[in-house]
Amino acid sequence: MDGHQQEGTELLAAFADDAFLESHHRMHAAGALADLDGHRAQGAGLLAAFANDPALDCHDRLGAAQALAGLDGYQEEAAGLLAALTTDPALRGLHRVTAAGALARLDGHRVQGTGLLAAFADNPTLHSYTRVTAAEALAGLGDERASGPLAAFADNPALDGFHRVTAAGALARLDGHRAQGAGRLAALAGNPALDGRDRVTSAQNLVDVVATQETAELEGHREKAAVLLAALAGNPALDERERVRAAWNLARLGDERAAGPLTAFANSPTLGSYERVGAAAALARMDGHREEGVGLLVAFADDSYSDICVEAAHALTELSEWGDG
Repeated sequence: MDGHQQEGTELLAAFADDAFLESHHRMHAAGALADLDGHRAQGAGLLAAFANDPALDCHDRLGAAQALAGLDGYQEEAAGLLAALTTDPALRGLHRVTAAGALARLDGHRVQGTGLLAAFADNPTLHSYTRVTAAEALAGLGDERASGPLAAFADNPALDGFHRVTAAGALARLDGHRAQGAGRLAALAGNPALDGRDRVTSAQNLVDVVATQETAELEGHREKAAVLLAALAGNPALDERERVRAAWNLARLGDERAAGPLTAFANSPTLGSYERVGAAAALARMDGHREEGVGLLVAFADDSYSDICVEAAHALTELSEWGDG
């Protein structure tokens, strides 16, 4: 090791030991030290100490345990620390859920971790977002126990729209429950009682599902998504930016009904450059509308007196890189 490497190593060790530094800086220094040849044990020891230190920020304690889990030879020690964090009352519920999810992904600890996630999802004393996050993590691991809580959360009108849409989306990605989740996403997207942002997000999640899962189980849901998105894009009661997002997602389905709204949004003086350029770029990717979309982008790029020119030039470059230019 040359002199500069030695100096850097000593600085990392000093930073990790410096109680006057913010804990996340100390944790990153310890992780960087552990990645250096000949210093893994030193860095791992510091990470373990940080994970155990109740005086540190709970987010940084969790990060230290997760960093330790990524080091060969320290997974078992990390598993013990993560398990302890899942029951630590000093941690927020969401951090405890994150610890359980990290534990479930460690070899030999899937059963323990998923059991904790299932318990969190079923715990009525926890905040609804924590419970939804736990069920979503459980579904991400393919665990059937997530289906009941996710369906209940998606159907619960007492929860806010964001949580309901998140639950329905997770259910739609769980094998054996895709149609149930897709149906709930469609219902939420069409629910006028929900915020416009949540409705568009629900329809977008439905597009994500049907775009990646062409199965008999989801037959008919592509057209449902298209009808919902066309209605949302044309709904003057919604924020215009959400209407743009609806049109973008309709274009992802290759649906001709997206062309009119996209053209209107690209020409809208009340929208920002990001939305206008995005609308024109989406139009340019639609069959039969490439010339119109590219023409709009070129016109935007030529407008050097507006901040839209840089956004448009970037979009034109991306179209060319994708073979669309």
